[in-house]
Amino acid sequence: MQRLWKWIKRSFVLCTSLVVAVVCFGAVYQAIASHFDSNALPPPGRRIDVGGYRLHLYCQGRGSPTIVVNPGVGVWSLQWSKIQGALAEDTRICTYDRGGYGWSDSGVVTPTASQAADELHVLLERASEHGPYVLVGESYGGYVTRLFVEKYRPDVAAVVLVESAHERQWDELPRAKALALQAQQQLRVGSWLSRIGFFRFLPMDSGEDLSPAVRRALIATQARTQTFVAFRNEMGGAFVSAQQAGGTRSFGDLPLVVVSAGRSFDKFFPAGEKETGPMNEKWMGLQDELAQLSTNSVHMVNQNATHGIAREKPEFVVAAIRKALQLAVAHQTELKEPGLRLSGQISGKSFNN
Repeated sequence: MQRLWKWIKRSFVLCTSLVVAVVCFGAVYQAIASHFDSNALPPPGRRIDVGGYRLHLYCQGRGSPTIVVNPGVGVWSLQWSKIQGALAEDTRICTYDRGGYGWSDSGVVTPTASQAADELHVLLERASEHGPYVLVGESYGGYVTRLFVEKYRPDVAAVVLVESAHERQWDELPRAKALALQAQQQLRVGSWLSRIGFFRFLPMDSGEDLSPAVRRALIATQARTQTFVAFRNEMGGAFVSAQQAGGTRSFGDLPLVVVSAGRSFDKFFPAGEKETGPMNEKWMGLQDELAQLSTNSVHMVNQNATHGIAREKPEFVVAAIRKALQLAVAHQTELKEPGLRLSGQISGKSFNN
């Protein structure tokens, strides 16, 4: 019995030592790799001070109006590279990284969509980018976009909402709310695992659909602890952000294109699961409501896409943004020459596979 007890103690000490060694090795490896990444992967755009911290803004192309992309929660400029590259052939397009993502510094501790809208306005002003803009809001970025329109309406020429979050989704889709709360806990664990380099070996997003250069930068930037902290903080403020977006007014006749996926929740749950069908139907109803924010709107639906439509069907999103550009130019012409204004409402839904 005494021998067994000694063996157990020795085994425990050995296992503890191994765990400590792995953690220490991982922490050192993460520090060295992060330092290497900062030198090997410089930001493609500019880092601009917005009030004590710097945000990364990446603009390509020339022309007007300028497109400005508000990514979803946990998403930054890199994931929009295909769409940005395609649209840079038409006009100027800017993507940016909110606080903590990509090449941006960590921002406020408890970010909200209202704060992000103000932050974006300062960023564009200090970057000397000129509106009015075609604002593109993806998922959580839809909240930010709506609040930007509310606060800075003269700076907006048109809006594109890509699988945009809706203020009532957390009440009408309780399983989605439970998923968001679960994600906050998982991200807390993820932030600790990131400190020992875990996500350099097992990245959350391998970026296989992106170019090799973009994929390398994506894996490196998402492996940082501040990425997980930023992700968790935004998720923590999502319910407050929903209330803020719910307090915004109608867009009037401001051109609006709503982009929706017919199988939105298939991204988060197994396709064909019993609850997924009704959730997708409920989501589409909320998307229809978003299309009613303007009397000059088009609702484009891709029945085969999920909530990740911007990565899954980039050509579909490019077509939607180009439609918004057309509507923006027509609307600006109507404002300058009222006699050319078309009668009736340009509203409807188009379905594509």
